[in-house]
Amino acid sequence: MKRFLKVISALIGLTIWMSVSGCGLNRTTPMPSESSTAKEPKQVRMRFSWVGGDARHQATLKAMDAYMARTPNVIIEGEYGGFVGWSEKLMTQFAAGTAPDVMQIDPGWVYQLYSVQDQMVDFYKQDVIDLNIFQGNELLYEKIVSGNGKLMGVPAGVNTMCLFGNKKVFDEVGIDSSMPFTWDRLFEEAKKVHAHDSNMYLMSTPFPGRYIFGLYLLNQSGDYLIKNDYSLGFTEEQAARSFAFVQRLYDEKVLQPLDQIIGVVNDIEMPGWIDNKIAMFPNNPGTTWSSVQKSIGKENMLILPPLGDVTAKNTSVMMRASVFFGALQSEKTPQALDFINFLITDPEAHSILGIQRSLPVNQKQFEYVTRNNLLPDGFMDVIKYCKENKGGQGYNVLSDDVYYETIEKELIAKVYYGESTPESAAKEFVNTVEKYVADLKAAKW
Repeated sequence: MKRFLKVISALIGLTIWMSVSGCGLNRTTPMPSESSTAKEPKQVRMRFSWVGGDARHQATLKAMDAYMARTPNVIIEGEYGGFVGWSEKLMTQFAAGTAPDVMQIDPGWVYQLYSVQDQMVDFYKQDVIDLNIFQGNELLYEKIVSGNGKLMGVPAGVNTMCLFGNKKVFDEVGIDSSMPFTWDRLFEEAKKVHAHDSNMYLMSTPFPGRYIFGLYLLNQSGDYLIKNDYSLGFTEEQAARSFAFVQRLYDEKVLQPLDQIIGVVNDIEMPGWIDNKIAMFPNNPGTTWSSVQKSIGKENMLILPPLGDVTAKNTSVMMRASVFFGALQSEKTPQALDFINFLITDPEAHSILGIQRSLPVNQKQFEYVTRNNLLPDGFMDVIKYCKENKGGQGYNVLSDDVYYETIEKELIAKVYYGESTPESAAKEFVNTVEKYVADLKAAKW
């Protein structure tokens, strides 16, 4: 660990955010004519898998075309779609022996991938990508270094959490966007919103576990969700208070009613958002801003600091990789690594991809996006706020697992519909998480 910490030590000060829906798509480019000579390199067909929104899809497809134009012997097939269900699809592909050659990995999937790490490239043991370009981002690397010390991918960008606000609603109601939203302030501002319009809500989210329950729980516990020794970093009482707090947000009409957003997985599709009936929602700035801007207009998009108590021992303000690029071990590995190197180091790729995978961790790519004003208003202010207020334990690999979000969301719904109490939900949450973590420990991942 010390070795890789030493390799990477200077950029995080400069470059200091699952969840959009869509059907999986494939894009295949026809193989060129077979009228080749003996001197021409062997034809290689690879598959590249990623998730995101339409803007990321289109930019990535253009980057693939640019790479193939300069390496005509390599054909890349794109497999892409929305976040929901993609990790399950990827793990199924690994089990069936059909995993893609290059894959985009969300931090929340990393622990699942430990079970197939023998099929993946160890980036410590390759010489195509110079790891020195990630200097200063050791915290990002910690997310994808396996228990065996294997570097399973390289970061494509750095992200954090934020609040996306609708300036039109803020101005209409009289909400001050210059002040961070503490937990108590949510209730104060919600009263103003409802006094203005009883059909309007201060906030909404399809993911109350990820963006509210989890943060509130970390503020209380001051520790990781799951400690590095596989024990819980919170108590049942703290979990009960967190479930009760989320329910209070619904009861006092801070949050849009849960039954109004059943089945919604993309924030901008929440009823009332484009109709100026929702003031804000929590998400990740680097992966969501373009769709938000498209939904309400550039002039109305606000990017604000995330929710949480920055005075707590664990502020819950996190800085993590937006996504990683990983590669499958096969005879195509050299081409896969060369393509990843193109995506994160080539100037042409920088001009095409911009910040579609959030704020770049590569110095030259970061300079490109800042020099060309590709960052939306408020983005760097939030990054600066999060850097200054990132305190306490934050997140570790064991805590950053999409499984916990699934359980949190189910239990929040049970409390909301009166099928459980906060205390009963907390007991079930503790029992379920303990069993899951015990299985992880037994697997020695």
